[in-house]
Amino acid sequence: MPRHERRPTSITLPPDLVQQFAPLAAGERSAVLEILAEGRTAAKACEVAENAHGWCDEEIGPSIPDDIACRAGCCWCCYLYVSITPPEAFALARWIEETSTPEQRAAWVELLRQRATQARGKSESAYAVAKIPCAFLQEGLCSAYAHRPLVCRGYFSHSAARCEVGYRTPLKFGATITVPLFPRTMTHLIKAGLQQGCEAAGVQSASYELHQAVLIALTTPNAAERWAQGEAIFP
Repeated sequence: MPRHERRPTSITLPPDLVQQFAPLAAGERSAVLEILAEGRTAAKACEVAENAHGWCDEEIGPSIPDDIACRAGCCWCCYLYVSITPPEAFALARWIEETSTPEQRAAWVELLRQRATQARGKSESAYAVAKIPCAFLQEGLCSAYAHRPLVCRGYFSHSAARCEVGYRTPLKFGATITVPLFPRTMTHLIKAGLQQGCEAAGVQSASYELHQAVLIALTTPNAAERWAQGEAIFP
C-alpha cells in the first residue's frame, strides 16, 4: 500500500490548483525519506518509484474524465520526450532483468542505446519532430505499462484525432492537444515531492531522458544500490 495519507515543473499550472494539492508533494517527500531510512539498498531504491506510482494511480483514478480518448493501442503520445527520476529508471531496469533471458536483455541494451543516441541533445520539440518511438512501445502497446513513469501516468487526452495531428505535425498550431489538468497537476506534484525527498536524502534527484537513464541503470554495476548510498550514477 502507498505510504501516504489520502488527500489531500516544466508546465504552467494554475496557482489555486497547485495550492489545493500541495500536500501531495509534501507527503511524497516524507514517503521517500521513510523508505530510504529503512535501508539504502537496490530494493528500496525501486520501492521509492513503486510507492510513488501506486499513490499516483490511487489519486488520479477518480479524477480521470469519462470522455478521455486514451485506449489500448492508441500510442500517438509514445513518441514524445519523457523524463524520469532515478528510482523510476531503476524500477524499469529491474523489470527488464526479471523478465528477460540473457539474449533478451542484450537486445534491450542495444535498443535503449539506439534510442538514447537518437535522443541525445534534442529538445522536447526536436524530439517530437524526430518521432523517436519509446523503446517500451511494442505493437502499439506499452510493454512495461505497470512500471511506466509518472509523466506517462498523468497524461491523458480528450481527442485521439488531435493526438494524431500532434504526431504528424508537432510544430503546427493544429497540433495543440488539450489534456485534463487535474490528473496532470497531481502527477507533477507527486514527482516534485519524489525529487524533493531524494534531494533531502542526499541522493541524485534530477530528471533524465528515459532511454539514457534506463540504459545507465541497466548497464552500471550495482547502480541502484550505489545511487541509494549517495553515489552520482547519472551524468
